[in-house]
Amino acid sequence: MDDRIILHIDLDCFYCQVEHRRLGIPREVPLAVQQWDGLIAVNYPAREQGVTRHMRTTEALAICPNIRLVHVQTIGDGDSLDGPVDKVRLTQKACLERYRLANAEILDALHTEVPNSRIEKASIDEVYIDVTDLVDLEMPKFEADRPGRDSEGQPLFSWGSVVYGTGSLDPMDVIEKRLSYGAMIASRLRGAIQTKTGFSSSAGISVNKLLAKIGSAKNKPNQQTLIRPRVVQELMSELPLRKLRLLGGKFGEELASLCKGYIEDSGRELVVADVHSIPYDALVAKFGTEKSSWVHDMIQGRDSEDVKEREKQKSMLAAKSFAASSDITVIERWISILAAELAPRMKSDYETYNRRPKTLGVHFRQQPKKAGQFSSDRTRQSPMPRMPPQMPCKKILTEAAMEIFKTRCASEAMPCVRLALSASDFVECPNESKAITRFLTQVKKKAISSCDDNTTQKTSVQLDSKAEEKQDGISCPLLDSVNVQEQEKLLREASMLHRLEKSKANITQKNQQVSKRIKTGGIQKFFQPK
Repeated sequence: MDDRIILHIDLDCFYCQVEHRRLGIPREVPLAVQQWDGLIAVNYPAREQGVTRHMRTTEALAICPNIRLVHVQTIGDGDSLDGPVDKVRLTQKACLERYRLANAEILDALHTEVPNSRIEKASIDEVYIDVTDLVDLEMPKFEADRPGRDSEGQPLFSWGSVVYGTGSLDPMDVIEKRLSYGAMIASRLRGAIQTKTGFSSSAGISVNKLLAKIGSAKNKPNQQTLIRPRVVQELMSELPLRKLRLLGGKFGEELASLCKGYIEDSGRELVVADVHSIPYDALVAKFGTEKSSWVHDMIQGRDSEDVKEREKQKSMLAAKSFAASSDITVIERWISILAAELAPRMKSDYETYNRRPKTLGVHFRQQPKKAGQFSSDRTRQSPMPRMPPQMPCKKILTEAAMEIFKTRCASEAMPCVRLALSASDFVECPNESKAITRFLTQVKKKAISSCDDNTTQKTSVQLDSKAEEKQDGISCPLLDSVNVQEQEKLLREASMLHRLEKSKANITQKNQQVSKRIKTGGIQKFFQPK
């Protein structure tokens, strides 16, 4: 039996909460976040009046006239991420940066509270946390301190959790006792998020990721649900099959279709327990051994997948679909807008993780040649242009991406209907401050050792950049007044400026070469403005 303690914490209507806090709108006011003409998030007061996600704004206003509609941030020509919101879809790109920044606040609060626990960022508004070791650490401290019940007759042992299934927690059961301490930690973490960010959340507590995720969705909003292993059969007998993790797409549809052939009432909504009616041989014949074994484990509530620390993105992508165009000026405008989104994200990633991307990708999609056809994205990559990681430059990104597009994409992309820029292959940045300080210290060592021409014997010198350096009572008057920290700062700035100028010169030279190739390459028709 799995003795892990896994939490799944899910923010309640996350985008809406971010907007409530940003705009100072009371939480009881119906609110939805829109992207163009559709709703992508709806708070609970609005849901109570019949508003749902993916509804059109006009329909939402007809159902709930007092709803507050807040558009996601957008980027357009010349706009930074903090620029004014322009909802014109033809000239603007939606940007979710304010929600990414809010997510970083949540992760920071969790790491502060449980610094030694594994945290897996599952999406922008949900995390898994393995608190097994923390439970082992904290159980002895509370073992004999929680008798009795609260004023509502609920066992204090559950820490305010909704305990799913028949019966209450059994303090004599080892697994259930450990789950109770997981509930205590979940309550504490939700409180930390509420205190530090103002956001409410729901949580699931169980012995694996599958059951913990089911639990967090059971009693939203702002509650936590504990699922014990002994009630799994009861849980699966009522849980809709479509709500089981990873069974919402094509595979789920195929599994449901197969299941209906083995149950009597095929017209009702399928529950997870119905899958037991499918003979295992039939599962294998349809899906193969590996996938069938996985399904067999899931319907019994078994999940051995570990919580993985993966907060760092492997890549960043900024994308935009638009009306088909063969005009290179249109292409350049969209690439510039994509670069305006990507550059600040690269800077934020550097400040958080001290790393930079090595590869710049340009992704494009050509308009299908015939109606009804589908055209997939294609990608061309190149080394990321040189620029200070702490100061990524929109202009340099745009110029580099345009070079890739003109020389390696245009002949296949026109007329183009979708573009994206990506940054990938991240590497850790060296600590420039230490390197420069070490260089300056070595310079001072050499200067001091040569200050007295009469000195014939070499001696080693240990220098402290914050004190005056002397050797056998011999100082170097030329360097006594040198401020290493100030020189370090000046050298760093000079280095950055040098790299920027060098990068611009390289790009200018390459653009000239590109222009010559375009004129002789037979594809100049793509670059004539309409």
